[in-house]
Amino acid sequence: MKLACAALTVQLLWLEVPTNPLLLMPPLPLIAKVIHSLPEETRPLVVVDTTFLSSFYFTPLVPRTPDSLPLGDIVLSSLSKYSGGHSDLILGSVTVSPRTRQIRPRLVSALRFIQNSHGGVPSPRDCHLMIRSLKTLSIRTLKHGLNALRIAEWLENRPEVDTVRYPGLRSSEAFHQVEPLLSANARRELEFLGWKFPFKQHARPAGDAATGSLEHVRSIGIPFGGVITFTLKDASEQETERFVTSLRLVALAESLGGVESLIEVPYGMTHAVSSDETLRWMTLISGTTGGDQGCVGHHAESRALLGRYRGRRGSHCGPGAGVFHAQAIDVRDWTFQRCERHSLLGILQ
Repeated sequence: MKLACAALTVQLLWLEVPTNPLLLMPPLPLIAKVIHSLPEETRPLVVVDTTFLSSFYFTPLVPRTPDSLPLGDIVLSSLSKYSGGHSDLILGSVTVSPRTRQIRPRLVSALRFIQNSHGGVPSPRDCHLMIRSLKTLSIRTLKHGLNALRIAEWLENRPEVDTVRYPGLRSSEAFHQVEPLLSANARRELEFLGWKFPFKQHARPAGDAATGSLEHVRSIGIPFGGVITFTLKDASEQETERFVTSLRLVALAESLGGVESLIEVPYGMTHAVSSDETLRWMTLISGTTGGDQGCVGHHAESRALLGRYRGRRGSHCGPGAGVFHAQAIDVRDWTFQRCERHSLLGILQ
């Protein structure tokens, strides 16, 4: 009731699923249900940013059943990330639900006017690169999710790591929200790989050899994007800075979605313009770390929040916080085994 009353004074509700960089999962089905209960002509529009998941994992404009309503009115996505997948184009999209277009017929024409007046028109080359990338979207993003799930579990079992956030991990508080949001395409691909829905908790296969098996991966959760957020335990500023700058397969830079291995620190990079009060509210100073796992071949991409790294402003890192965006590395590959020894264990010891 409170949400419905508040919505009467709101024109636009903008949500990230999941949020950047803490991977919080807003209860989108509940929010959509409340919004759709209001008068169609005056209710707020729901805008959903799906950049961290791409249209492979999450399609809020596609109703789950013929009788249900879409979870959003507008989908915003940075196509430069997972949809592009090769770090070679800058592009974004705004997609309006057919139902919303019927209810608000002037909405699309207004968006087209803004696009035309601001010159936001992609070049033929950019369109060609995007069409190329979309042909492999399902293969790439599925690999991102599989790698993220496995690395999230690995981090969860490390004594150097305090907390891990990955919505698809079975132990995550947000895990119950993942299955209802999975797109039909993602569900179909996962079922082909042996996942069964509704998801049922299975006993994990025994033995070290079973750890890298598909059966083991199916037992730990559901692939749902490539971003991981984690917190290093009791890491000092010096240890955090050593972690960020000593990774062998990772470069310090801002991006995600491609095959490059990158590490980023939101406190001093993507979120540097935020006030200290906002950063404290987002807990970006307390040592949160996140990661986004890549997808192509034996590559993986990870983003990790490793702390209060201020980049060029003195290179200060807070207690164990930053953002890691790594290449799509298959965790069975020897390079990852070498990476985990030298980057996490060796640096913190």
